Amino acid sequence: MEKCDSHSRNRRRGFFVDQNSSKATLPTLDFSRFHDPEKQKGFFEDLRAAARTFGFFYLSNQGVSSALQEKIVAISRRFFALPEKDKFAVEMVLSPHFRGYTRAGWERTKGQADWREQFDIGAEREAVAHLPVGRPWLRLQGPNQWPDALPDFKPILLEWQNELTRIAIELLQAFALALGQDKDVFAPIYRARCSRSAQAVSARERKM
Repeated sequence: MEKCDSHSRNRRRGFFVDQNSSKATLPTLDFSRFHDPEKQKGFFEDLRAAARTFGFFYLSNQGVSSALQEKIVAISRRFFALPEKDKFAVEMVLSPHFRGYTRAGWERTKGQADWREQFDIGAEREAVAHLPVGRPWLRLQGPNQWPDALPDFKPILLEWQNELTRIAIELLQAFALALGQDKDVFAPIYRARCSRSAQAVSARERKM
């Protein structure tokens, strides 16, 4: 009986573990429940279970419009379809803040080339003119690179980044409450100058 009850609870949480195999699917959590007082308690239970059981989960109904999702996919495809000279003009190697375009095969994982192109951005800020002693990581702060050939790229990526930042902060607040803490217990992490990053990726088949 307990075995069936456990399965039922897992199905409600959006994940199911097959007792006869090691296979499991990641849970999908409905984030709109966090904003519903009547459903919030159940959401916290599911959030704790997903984090402790898997460490990862999908988040649905997080408030990102379908229009923005379509725009970010479309503009990313347009960027990666640009001529090489336009992409090379904003290569990451030209940025002291590690922002910009990376060619396919230039990233490595476990010693092997990753056959994907990517474009990285961070928070759009001025560079730190004089690095404080003992804080070398501040060199990562600075402006992003943007392709002149695709002026719509910047506003759409920054809008996307802002939405992801909003979700991340709300999720931190949800974790705090789920752990019995004040909602803003993690605020020192993000309140002053929140570190942000976003990445557009285009994977490609390697030509032999």
